Amino acid sequence: MPETGPPVDAPAPPSARRFERALIVDDSYLDRLALKRACSQAGLRFAFDEAASLADFSTALTADRPDLVFLDIHLGDGTGLDALRLIRSRAAGAPPAVVMVSDQDDPVVAAEAFKLGCHDYIEKSGLTAASVNHAVSAAYAARSARVSAAGR
Repeated sequence: MPETGPPVDAPAPPSARRFERALIVDDSYLDRLALKRACSQAGLRFAFDEAASLADFSTALTADRPDLVFLDIHLGDGTGLDALRLIRSRAAGAPPAVVMVSDQDDPVVAAEAFKLGCHDYIEKSGLTAASVNHAVSAAYAARSARVSAAGR
């Protein structure tokens, strides 16, 4: 069944406009492409950077300074949980918002991801413009709340 959602030229939701740079971390080129397509269909216009491994992510986190990270659980040289720990260890100022995107539906891993700073979680089988739009909005709201709480 074809996806129904906002047209490709739909404006991004207000919360998404606060993110400019998105980093997609996934060892599958096709999954990275699918995520960019879903973002485009949702009207989300980010400057995308990509990382296919934990090592690439480490470099991109410093060099590209993303506002938002889409993060797979399984990477060739580590895990998305390792990446979340890396974000926490390097957090200078506001860390990027993080949305886990995985083909794994494991509540224990999801709980650990949220504990480590993940803001939302999308299963790859449910990747649509609507799910990405919802996750990005939720990630922005959660990140804003954490930044506000830290500033108090």
